[in-house]
Amino acid sequence: MITHTERPQTPVQSRCPKCPSPNLERIDSITQDGPKLVDLWDASPVQRVSDAPNTEVILSLLYPDDPWLCIGKTLKYCPTRTLHYWRKEQLDKYQYIVPSPMTGPKGRNFRGKLKTRTNNNTGPRRYLVLDFDQGTLDQHAAIIWYLQKCAQLCLVMFSGGKGLHAWFNVHRYPEADVEWFFQYAVSVWADKRMWTPCQLARLPDGLRQDSKGQARQPVIYLNPENIPQR
Repeated sequence: MITHTERPQTPVQSRCPKCPSPNLERIDSITQDGPKLVDLWDASPVQRVSDAPNTEVILSLLYPDDPWLCIGKTLKYCPTRTLHYWRKEQLDKYQYIVPSPMTGPKGRNFRGKLKTRTNNNTGPRRYLVLDFDQGTLDQHAAIIWYLQKCAQLCLVMFSGGKGLHAWFNVHRYPEADVEWFFQYAVSVWADKRMWTPCQLARLPDGLRQDSKGQARQPVIYLNPENIPQR
């Protein structure tokens, strides 16, 4: 279990840790009597008061230090700019973000080419984002609530598709502890692809756009007290 103390930041490892298969017995134990989606909504310290998107406000809470952020409308076009610059855009029209702040506008990929989204220009891990697609939304809510035993829960959002995404504060945690947490999360249905430093996640309160149309990616739980402050 991770303990939240001030430690020197360890480098982010880009290799994907060896992840276990889903532990159905563990999942059943967690979800059988756990909180449901409506309970997670009710437990949010910040309550949504309208259907209007709050993308810029939420990003300002998550990234108070105005860092470089990689945000995109499509998988192929994801520029990296400072949050100050991004505020000039209609952020509620975007759908992707790299959860970790970037170190600069571009980095070299494995072929040596300069790109706006690479592991090379992705900074230390600030948030561990867990993506749940298997099971029901109520099961996802119970699992996410249970995983607070491992790290502080900052935000939960609906992907606009099949599941919930949970943002956990892992700022300044040793990478070995974060890796253990991630492996445990994968054993309860979290997507193992989210370990890659520059992996895109769904943008909180952004707009999902695919062949099925458009759908808002609403935030259903937000706890500003758990957000790391620089």
